Amino acid sequence: MSLSIQTRSDDLDWLVRLAMQELGENDFDALFINAEAVPFNEIRHTTWEEAKSRRYLKSQAWRTFQFAEKGWLRGVELLNLTQDPAFAQKLSKLSQTLRSYVTPRPQEAQLVDIFTIASQSGLDHSFIYNAVSTRLIDTTYHRHGVSFDPNDANKHIIVVPIEYGLPPLPE
Repeated sequence: MSLSIQTRSDDLDWLVRLAMQELGENDFDALFINAEAVPFNEIRHTTWEEAKSRRYLKSQAWRTFQFAEKGWLRGVELLNLTQDPAFAQKLSKLSQTLRSYVTPRPQEAQLVDIFTIASQSGLDHSFIYNAVSTRLIDTTYHRHGVSFDPNDANKHIIVVPIEYGLPPLPE
């Protein structure tokens, strides 16, 4: 007998919630989940497959998965973190710090390293890394956000576009 869509959806949400709990305040992609370990061993195989197909997780080795950008974003949504005052304050502080690099508007995008942003904002490196990697500012504020320099494999250089903070124009 097949599981209901609601049960499958609930199982997937449970997996993401467990991953967020396990992750804590760390870089999302630093979390490697052993599907055989408690409490993850209670999750159905089909749920792991669904999480992979939705790109919440990346398969690494036999029954080991790495948490992914979309998984962290889903966790932020499930836990309603953007409505949490402490989380919202951190996101606002990050946005203000990044905005300072394009005020007044320069002629070109600005490059700044994540360590400088952490120092200037007082925010934890992992929070900045997760927010920039997942483009959380874009989705939360519906504004042009920042990204890591695609040529920087270490993800240390943040590109602050000249249109940072502006709402996108309608199509």
